[in-house]
Amino acid sequence: MKSTSSSGGSITPLMKQYNKIKSQYPDKILFFRMGDFYEMFGDDAIKAAPILDIALTSRGHMNGEKIPLAGVPHHSAEKYLARLLEAGEKVVIVEQTEDPKQAKGVVKREVVEILTPGTATIEGVVDDTGQLYLVSIYPGDVKIGLAYIDLLSGKFFLEEGRFEDIYEKIRVLAPQEVNYPQTSEDHDLIGILKKDNIIKLTGFEEWNFDYKSAVRELCDFFGVSTLDGFGVSGNKRGLTAAGAIYRYLRENNRTRLDHITRLTEAQSDHYMTLDYNTVRNLELIRNLSENTETDSLFHSVNRTATAGGARRLKEGLLRPYKKLEPILYRQKGVKEFYNLRDLAGDLPDLLKRLPDLERLAGRLGMRKINPRQLASIKDGLIVGAGVLDKIEELTSEIFGNIRDAYPASDSLIKLIDDALVEEPPLTSNKGGILKRGYSPELDELKDSIRDAKDYIASLQKSERDRTGIPTLKVGFNKVFGYYIEITKTHQDKVPSDYIR
Repeated sequence: MKSTSSSGGSITPLMKQYNKIKSQYPDKILFFRMGDFYEMFGDDAIKAAPILDIALTSRGHMNGEKIPLAGVPHHSAEKYLARLLEAGEKVVIVEQTEDPKQAKGVVKREVVEILTPGTATIEGVVDDTGQLYLVSIYPGDVKIGLAYIDLLSGKFFLEEGRFEDIYEKIRVLAPQEVNYPQTSEDHDLIGILKKDNIIKLTGFEEWNFDYKSAVRELCDFFGVSTLDGFGVSGNKRGLTAAGAIYRYLRENNRTRLDHITRLTEAQSDHYMTLDYNTVRNLELIRNLSENTETDSLFHSVNRTATAGGARRLKEGLLRPYKKLEPILYRQKGVKEFYNLRDLAGDLPDLLKRLPDLERLAGRLGMRKINPRQLASIKDGLIVGAGVLDKIEELTSEIFGNIRDAYPASDSLIKLIDDALVEEPPLTSNKGGILKRGYSPELDELKDSIRDAKDYIASLQKSERDRTGIPTLKVGFNKVFGYYIEITKTHQDKVPSDYIR
C-alpha cells in the first residue's frame, strides 16, 4: 500500500504517519495501535484476516478504491500475535507514545518491538515443555558455523561441523527460525532447508556475519575482554554465527538481555550425537503415526512435576551421556532418593507449586515481566527454599551440587514482598502495584491526586449548594483548563462573581 486517503482526496495525517512507518518494514505486518485496537491496513489486512479468522473491512479510499482494514483488541493481542508467528509472519508493534487527550494533531507513535518466529516470547508461541530456538548458520565450503539460542531460558550455544551434521542438528532442534547470510542463497544447506519448507528462513545482511565484529560485540555484551573463559575462542565460524544472532536480537527484540550470561560450545565428548532419523524412528519425543508426544518415550517416562523438569528430560533424551562418570553420578542420586520413600512421596507435591523460574528469570532479564509474574518469582523462591530443606540430609554429590548452586534468596524475597501488593494486577499500566510505604515519593503523588479529586468534588458540591443549581458541574479540558458548566435552564441563577 503506497498511500491512503480518507475520501479519495489528499492523504490524511494519520495515514501519512502509517505509510512512513510501513515503508521501513515492507515485508512485515504492522500492528498499528489506534485507541483500544491494533489495526492493519491494505495488504497486511488482506494477509492477516484469514490467518486470524477476523473480519476484513475497509477505511477510507485510495485511487477510488476502499482501503482494506482489519483489527484486534489490544487487551487480547497476544493470542492473535501467536497465530501470525505460528504462520511464519513477522510483526512490527507500533504503539502510541503520548496520551491522545494531550496530543496536538496526530498522536505520536513509534515502533517498540519487532516480533519474529524465533524471537517472540509471548504466551502461546511455544508450549511450557518446548524450546524457542533461534538459529543462525554461517555456511562455508567445508564446515558450517552454527549458533542457537533459546531466548526464554537464555541458553546460548555454538558449534561448527560438516554439512550433514549441521543439517541433522537443525532438524533435531526444530527451531522456530533460521537466519543466514543473504549472499548464501545458493548454498546447498539453504537449498535443502527451503525444499523441506518446515522452518522459517530469514536472509540477513552479509555484514552481520563478520568474525572480528562478532568477537568484539560478544565480549562487550558479556563484559569480558576475551571469550577464552567460555572455551569457544577457536570456533571462528560458530562465533560468526553467534555474533549474527546477537545482532538479530538487538535489531528486532529491542529489550534487555540480562538473563543471557554465557556462551557454550555445543560439541562435547560427554554426549552422543543423535541424527534426526534416529530421534524420529525411536520415537524419543514424538510418535511416528500422529507426530504428537503421546506414546513417545518422553511421554512414557515423563513423571516430572515442573515444566522446567520436563524440558530437562527432553534434553537428556536428545543428548544422552556416553561416558560412564556422569551416568553413575546421576544414578547414585536417583538410588538415594528412591530409597527414601517418604521424601520421594512428599517432594513432588512441593515441586508442583514451583512456578517456571527459568522462564520467569528470562522475562525479568528482558524486562518483559508483569507484576503478577514478578510475585510468582517470590513464591517460587520460597518453594525452592522448601525443596532445599527437604534434601538437606541427602549425601549424594548431585544433591550437594544442587544446594551449592542455589542462590541466596532471602534478600530478594524480602524486596519483592516489601514492594508488591498482596495480589498484584496482571498489567502495569494502571498502577496498583506497590504497597503504601514502599516509596514515600509515590505515596505523596498518589495523595496529591486523591486530594485534588476530593477538592474538585467538594468545590462542585459547595457551589451547587451556594447557587441552588443542582446540575452545576466543575470540569476540565485541555483548551480551557478547569471550568464551571451551567446549562441555559439555570442561567438566571449564575452568581455575579462568575466570569464567562
